[in-house]
Amino acid sequence: MRVFNGNIYLSRDKKKNILEYDSTFYLIENLNKKYNKSKGGNSSVFKLINPNDGREYAIKFSKFLRDGKFLKENMRFQNEIDALYKAQNNAFENVIDIFFDGIHTIKGEGDFSYYVMQIAETDLTNYLKVEKVH
Repeated sequence: MRVFNGNIYLSRDKKKNILEYDSTFYLIENLNKKYNKSKGGNSSVFKLINPNDGREYAIKFSKFLRDGKFLKENMRFQNEIDALYKAQNNAFENVIDIFFDGIHTIKGEGDFSYYVMQIAETDLTNYLKVEKVH
């Protein structure tokens, strides 16, 4: 993985697109094969694959380094994680499942927060437009 112009991209060397969590080495791929990035306003989203069973997830990385300079941005990302866990623990409907979160070191770049969630059919912005949620 690499960082360029404030966005996280996958490396051409697929061996570098790995996330280790709980002794499992997950594979990271582009969420959409047409694009080499999938970017939110403050994040980058990719597909995460468990090599043991082939299950697919979405992984969302904060694009802000956890180096102390971006306290407000990192707190916002952590609040998003906390809200997803709270919604899941209270069995709210129409909220994606969150499976785990952590910090991933991108060699030569630094540490970035992430969380792993179920893959949704669309992003939140498009969902709200279609459903006309107020």
